[in-house]
Amino acid sequence: MNHNQQSEKLSRDLTDFPSVADEILLRLHDGDVNPFRWLAQDVDADARVLNLGGNAAFLAACLPDELIDADWSPTACALTPSHGASVDIVASSMAIMSMRPLDDVLTACRNVLVEGGQLRLLIASGRPLTARDRIRYAKLMVAMRARIKLPQSRILQESPFFVEKFGFVLVSDERRRFDYAIEQFDDADLLVDALYSPGYDDERHKATKAYAGSLKGSSIGVALRRLVFRATANADATDLGRL
Repeated sequence: MNHNQQSEKLSRDLTDFPSVADEILLRLHDGDVNPFRWLAQDVDADARVLNLGGNAAFLAACLPDELIDADWSPTACALTPSHGASVDIVASSMAIMSMRPLDDVLTACRNVLVEGGQLRLLIASGRPLTARDRIRYAKLMVAMRARIKLPQSRILQESPFFVEKFGFVLVSDERRRFDYAIEQFDDADLLVDALYSPGYDDERHKATKAYAGSLKGSSIGVALRRLVFRATANADATDLGRL
C-alpha cells in the first residue's frame, strides 16, 4: 500500500468510524444498561442537549427532553455561532475520537455551553476487562499483526485534564465493561471493522475476521470510559483554545 492509498484509507476510516462505533455501542449491554443510557444517566428532564456526531436517534431514545443534532465532520466541528451559549449539555458517544483538530472541537463545545453546562464524552478504554477478554484481544492483535489503535484515544485516555484548558473542569471519570455478543459472523466482522488500524492490508484484515468468526456463539468485553466536564465561569473559549 503506497502513501496515497494509506492516506485515502485513513480518511475513509475516520469518516466511517462514528457509524461503525454506533453500531457497536447499540449492541453492547451491561445488564439492562447500554452505553447511550449510561451517557445520558442523570440528565435533567428539562436539559437542552446537543449531540455531537454519531446517530442522534440512539441518544435521543435515552433522553427525557430536547435533543439538538450537530452534523459530524472528520476534519472540523460543525457547531456554529447560531447555537450560541444556550446548550446545557454537549454529548458525544465516541465520534469525538475522530474529530480533527481536537482543539477546535473543544473550543466550539465550550462556546455553545452555558456556564455550568456539561461536556459528556464516551470513549474507548483498556479496562476493566476480564482475563478471557484480554486473551481474545491479544489473539486478535496477533492476527492483525498490529496493536489496536483508536483515533484520538491516547490524548483523551491519558490526559483528560488536557480538556480543562478550554474552559472545563473534570467532575467525573468512570469506566465500565459492556458485553458484546458474537452471535453471527456479521457480529464478528463488525467488531473487526471497529478496531481502527489504518494501513493494515486485506490479508491481515481477513485473518483478523477469521479469528473473530471463530468466537461465534460467545462474547467479548468492551471497556468504555465516561468523562464528564463542567464548563467553568468567565471562560472565553476562543482565547483558551490558543493557550
